[in-house]
Amino acid sequence: MPSLQNIVYPNGLTHRVAWQSVEVNWNGLVYAGFKSLVYSDELVPTDVYGTGPEKIGRTRGKANHQGSAVMYKEEWENLRGALGGGVGYMEVPFLITATFFEIGMNPIVDLLEFTRVTKAEDNHSEGADALTVNLTLNIMRVTRSGGDRATVPFPTL
Repeated sequence: MPSLQNIVYPNGLTHRVAWQSVEVNWNGLVYAGFKSLVYSDELVPTDVYGTGPEKIGRTRGKANHQGSAVMYKEEWENLRGALGGGVGYMEVPFLITATFFEIGMNPIVDLLEFTRVTKAEDNHSEGADALTVNLTLNIMRVTRSGGDRATVPFPTL
């Protein structure tokens, strides 16, 4: 098992990662027009029971990776155009790279691999705020910190 890194508190030498220190790279283009980016990975095993009331094991499970994002309207229209415009843009898989970095820390790089937009929702109202689009993302695999995955990868041929 990997060892934990000793963190000394208080640590006044570095900043903590904040939204201002996030860079979102969408298929090779850096987009500053994200208001939020949410993603998750889970591995859900199924319990196995025999003839008694206690479980005798569990399966490896099924991995599920989902996400969402909120983009400003102008940046979304630009990205939608890059994904094919009005025809088939929800069928195009792409890579999202989220990099978290502040001075004095090693960068954290998460990959959202083979991502597709499955829903784009406009919900605008009166006010001075910039218009946004809510996106639902279907993600094939989340790779955290440049290598950690929820499951052991299958060998490739």
